Amino acid sequence: VYARRTRRPRVTNGDEGLMPRILDRCSFPVERYWPHPLVALGGFASTIHLGLMLPTYSCGVTTVPYVEQMVLDDGGTVALSWWRCPATARRRDVAIVFPGLNNSSETGFVRATMRRLDAAGFLAVCYDGRGTGAAGALTSARPHSADAWRDFDAVLWHVAREAGEGSRLFCLGHSLGGAILTKYLTTTSLPAVVAAATVSAPRAFSATDKCCRDGRLARLQNFLMTVPLKISWVFQGRPGRRTKEVFMSTTVHDIERLVICEPWGHATNEDYYAANDGTHELAKLRVPLLVVQARDDNILDFSGAGAYAVPDGDLVNQRPDLVATATSEVGGHLSFL
Repeated sequence: VYARRTRRPRVTNGDEGLMPRILDRCSFPVERYWPHPLVALGGFASTIHLGLMLPTYSCGVTTVPYVEQMVLDDGGTVALSWWRCPATARRRDVAIVFPGLNNSSETGFVRATMRRLDAAGFLAVCYDGRGTGAAGALTSARPHSADAWRDFDAVLWHVAREAGEGSRLFCLGHSLGGAILTKYLTTTSLPAVVAAATVSAPRAFSATDKCCRDGRLARLQNFLMTVPLKISWVFQGRPGRRTKEVFMSTTVHDIERLVICEPWGHATNEDYYAANDGTHELAKLRVPLLVVQARDDNILDFSGAGAYAVPDGDLVNQRPDLVATATSEVGGHLSFL
């Protein structure tokens, strides 16, 4: 049973263009995925197993060594956490990590990912959105959200300048960070960005929202995701007339409605989702994008045959020369990183 579930990932891509040539030089499509036995039990077991390790996952350091904060035009503050000092690293290939909801450069598996990218020869840097991780407390009315792609031009221009002339930017987004990255890539023409990958990223925000509220287990997981958001709301010094409503909320949908939609200019949650969905705009891509997923992802039902699924082919067919998907049978929501 274990051997059957740990088969090679199913790769979907076009026959012509840049992406097929890239895949021909990669080893992962022909390598069998051998996860921890708990991971092979299913998405929920693997996410719980790995989620319990997140606060203590060791990679030799407890913080990323070089951190700088950026103040944006509206007064908001974001942070860049560099694994090496960009002024002395002498590396022109930069890997930028965009973490998911409730994660940042201070999360163990994000640091472990940066360590592996550094070992592969990249200048690794992690983006921390408004009010997350090294960015510190909120300095504007706009919290981190799916609208964060609107800040990326300023951030990535700064990264390219710090890395030096001739630098190339490779982007890696996990979960919400991957969805934000996808939207950004459909809007930008920044020449320094040359390739990107997303891991366990939502393929449609509205469908993901419904999926996360469908069934007892989904609602339980949804509620658990709100706990760090509520704690963050207090430590950000944002309590006000909606404090009680925030603490009484049981879903991420509720928190989006209460604290995200209005500051970012959205009348409703559905307006918020529609404004930030990028997977239906992949025809606008200018760089190759690899979409990595697991069929048993317990948070998002997007790659299988469920009611909220968005099939791999729907993504690839929009831009078959630049988009490819790699979908494993097991992996849950966290295993890949």
